[in-house]
Amino acid sequence: MRSNGPSNKSLETLRCDDDAPPLSFPAEMVDEIEEALVDAVKAGSKEVSGMLGIDFSTPPEKAVAFARERAAEMVGMKRLDDGSLVPNPNARWRIDEDLRATINEKVRTAIEKGWSPQELKAALGPEFEPWRAETIARTETGEAYGEGAAAVYSEEGIDHVEIIDGEGCLPEGHKDGAPKPEPDLVGVVQAEKQANGQIWTVEQFRARLLGHPNCVRDTVPYIASGEN
Repeated sequence: MRSNGPSNKSLETLRCDDDAPPLSFPAEMVDEIEEALVDAVKAGSKEVSGMLGIDFSTPPEKAVAFARERAAEMVGMKRLDDGSLVPNPNARWRIDEDLRATINEKVRTAIEKGWSPQELKAALGPEFEPWRAETIARTETGEAYGEGAAAVYSEEGIDHVEIIDGEGCLPEGHKDGAPKPEPDLVGVVQAEKQANGQIWTVEQFRARLLGHPNCVRDTVPYIASGEN
C-alpha cells in the first residue's frame, strides 16, 4: 500500500495574503502541474486495478478531469467547460510565484522518481516553511492519488471500501485519542471516531479523500461476508 498524503482544507493553507496583488499565470505552468497531478491519478488508478485483478491501461476520464481542474486552481485559474483557462477571482486559489515554480519542479520530479513524502518535504524545505512543504508533499499528490483510486472503484462496480488511516485521524480532522469506530457499520461515516476501519461507500470516500492536510489515507475494496 502507498504512503500518501490534497484535502480541500489544504487550499486555505496555500492562500496568499488577502491584499496580495493578482498574478498572471502562463498556460504552460498549468500544463506542467497538470501533468504531475495526472501522474498521481494514474498511480492511484493503477494500484486499485492491481488489487481488483484487472489490467490497467488508462485512468478514468473523471479522475483525469479532477487533476486538470485542480492544476488550474493551484495557480489561481479556473478551467471552463470548453477547456480554456480564465483567472479565478477567489483569492483562496492564489499562490505566489515561488510556490508555483517549486511545485512545477519538485512535485513532477517526486512523482516521476517515486520519492516518498519525506524526500519531497526535504527537497522543498529550503524554499518553504515546513508546514507548506508537508502540505505539497502529501496533500496535493495524495488527493489526486485517491481520486484515481475512487474512479476505478466506481467503474468496476465496487460499492464499498474499507478505510486505512493513521492513528487519531477522523473522517474529517484529527483528534488524538479518538475512539475506534463501531464495527460492521457499512456506509456510515462515524464522524467522531477514527476513520481507520470504517466502511464507506465509494462516494463517501470521494468526499473525504483525506481527512486533513498531510493526512495519510488509503483504501481496500470491501466485500461483505457471503458475497462472491
